[in-house]
Amino acid sequence: MQLDQSTLVTVLGIKSLIASVIFYFLHVSLKRIAGILLWAVASLAVGLAVLVDDSGLIKHPESASLLYNIPLVGGQVIFLFGTAQFVGRPFKHHALPLMLVAVALLAITFTLAFPDWRIRVLVLSVIYVG
Repeated sequence: MQLDQSTLVTVLGIKSLIASVIFYFLHVSLKRIAGILLWAVASLAVGLAVLVDDSGLIKHPESASLLYNIPLVGGQVIFLFGTAQFVGRPFKHHALPLMLVAVALLAITFTLAFPDWRIRVLVLSVIYVG
């Protein structure tokens, strides 16, 4: 059986939404385990980003790019912060909002202000990986 890319992306989005619900219920039932609520939020963000992008509902390319990149990369940042809490090494309280604002500003800047800049993808890759 062969699956096309759109089907695989849809499955990934649905899996992320299901994971979000599971993490949320784990958080509700096991409040003593840190980081699980952040995993629920991160899974929700990634799942919604993937499903909205795959659906093709947003026809404006810049808007579609922003509504995909900000929640996807923001979700990855939230996963990192949740994992840090889970292992008992949480970041400072103000670090998560600052990182999310940085992700949004970078995505907006490179999508709207410098969309044709040659090293855009390289710069964003280094920043997002960092």
